Amino acid sequence: MKVKKRLADDIAIPASIEKEQLIEYITDLCHEWATPSNNEITVIK
Repeated sequence: MKVKKRLADDIAIPASIEKEQLIEYITDLCHEWATPSNNEITVIK
């Protein structure tokens, strides 16, 4: 699987975002980068 990375050095996560809201927040920020085959957020621990 080839992973395409995009520079996102201008994205800031506000301190007020709760852990439970983080995936939705990032999804909203990055939805324009999504493609039909690459449209999910994966949490890496």
